[in-house]
Amino acid sequence: MKNSKILHCLPALDDGLSSHLCERLVTQLSPRLDHSIVTISGVPDVAHRRVRAHFPADLPQFDGMPTPGRLTKIAQSMAAYDLVLTYDYGALNVAMAHTAFSQAFGLPPLIHHEFGYGESDSRELTGRRNWYRRIALGRAYGIVVPSERLEGLALTTWQQPIGRVKHIFLGVKVDRKPRKVAADSLRGLIKRDGEQWIGTLGNSAERADWLQVLGALERLPENWQLIVAGEDAHLAALREHAEKSELSHRVHFPGVIEDPSVLLGLLDIYIELESSDVFPFNPLQAMAVALPIAGISTADLRQLTSEANIDYIVERNRKQGLREALVALAQHALARVRAGEQNHKRADDEFSEDIMIDKFRRLYASALGREL
Repeated sequence: MKNSKILHCLPALDDGLSSHLCERLVTQLSPRLDHSIVTISGVPDVAHRRVRAHFPADLPQFDGMPTPGRLTKIAQSMAAYDLVLTYDYGALNVAMAHTAFSQAFGLPPLIHHEFGYGESDSRELTGRRNWYRRIALGRAYGIVVPSERLEGLALTTWQQPIGRVKHIFLGVKVDRKPRKVAADSLRGLIKRDGEQWIGTLGNSAERADWLQVLGALERLPENWQLIVAGEDAHLAALREHAEKSELSHRVHFPGVIEDPSVLLGLLDIYIELESSDVFPFNPLQAMAVALPIAGISTADLRQLTSEANIDYIVERNRKQGLREALVALAQHALARVRAGEQNHKRADDEFSEDIMIDKFRRLYASALGREL
């Protein structure tokens, strides 16, 4: 049987969650599928062409105003494929073209993936973006969301029927035994004997949360260090607070880290301060390497972490709750080990990449009407 042709449409092939998902799907589902990837930003550079896929340059751009002419061209370009996969708000013009012309042009089924829902969407929760989603997804075969929060939005705010909305988490690779990382693996930073590291891959925390983290660091011995990865532009306030608290020698900024597993493999505690509706993938990666987590509570984070870890996930309105949780976790080695082990088991049992890929394989097979 001939391979089915799949068209992936996403805003960019970068380091975001949707790009990660697209790359994993292409890699894991390649044997019986031929993948083509098109983005608003054009053909990706070499650094992001890690997958075996076609990058057609002759397909129409799908950003901009959804004029009838543009939607017609987009719709015509879909006809050569067996399944169309769209990712996030930036690819909704493709979904709109599909809704408008699927019957006229005999278009293949379309499945939309909403994995990059974030701050810009939250600000327009009752506005144009939600209205456009409501209309554009009218003929979608399925709408994939990674969290309960987004599932609720899809069913209520976007007014999608329950049979169309598919809740599939973003899975993570889980090794049976987390690999050891050399102490000097981070550029410009060495984990010295006796040091214990608290760290995070995200840096969009609120000022009050960083103050609680620094407050916890003040109460811990000198061997405890804070490692904050990410863009320096977002961390100026934290640098300033660390200097005022005379903690700057214990707070380190390694910049953007291409391979998160390097930092995670050196940490003793992971902290999660993200409060948006984006799926908490960084904490899931931390769980996969058996790390305990302290953080600000969201519905998805509480659902993600193990029972042994749940006491260290605190509500934002709990005064100094994060500081106390972080100190308690740092001061009790057995609690860290227990939480880390249970997190690792939970990641492997319920949130592994293998489980995720199997769910997508069954969804796509249903849309294509064939086994994959």
